[in-house]
Amino acid sequence: MGWAPGPQALPRDPSFSLGNETLKVPLALFALNRQRLCERLRKNAAVQAGSAVVLQGGEEMQRYCTDTSIIFRQESFFHWAFGVIESGCYGVIDVDTGKSTLFVPRLPPSYATWMGNFCYLVPHRAHYQVGSESVAGLSDTAPACCRDSELFAEDQGP
Repeated sequence: MGWAPGPQALPRDPSFSLGNETLKVPLALFALNRQRLCERLRKNAAVQAGSAVVLQGGEEMQRYCTDTSIIFRQESFFHWAFGVIESGCYGVIDVDTGKSTLFVPRLPPSYATWMGNFCYLVPHRAHYQVGSESVAGLSDTAPACCRDSELFAEDQGP
C-alpha cells in the first residue's frame, strides 16, 4: 500500500473516503471513537489506572514469492480508532488521559525507488489530525512492538 498524498494534496476538511460516489467520513470521528473508548474503559472497574490500549494495524502481504501484493485491507479495530489506511502501523491510547500516539513504519530511502515517494511525518500528522507533538529518541520511549517505527503524531487527548 502506498503512502498518503503530500501536503499539497491535503483537503481543507480531511475525511476518509473510498473514492467517488462514496460517503466521506470526517477524520474527527476517529478522535471521537478513541475518546468514547477511553470513557468506557475508565468506567470498567477491571481496568487499572495507568492502562493503555495498544493496537496493531494490518500488515501488507505478498502473493507467493512475487512482488505483487494482495489487496490490503486495514485491521478493523485499528481503522475504527485511527482512520489509518497504511499498513504496518501501531497506535497507543492512554486510557487515563485519552492521549493517543500513532507510529508508522520506518522505511529506507530505497523504498521510494520501487513504491514511489511516500509521505513524511508532518504531512501524515496533518492528514490524520492526530496532533503535532513529536518525540526524540523513539527507540528509548516506544513500546517494544513499535521500536522499528517512526513516531507519527501524538494527540493531546480531549
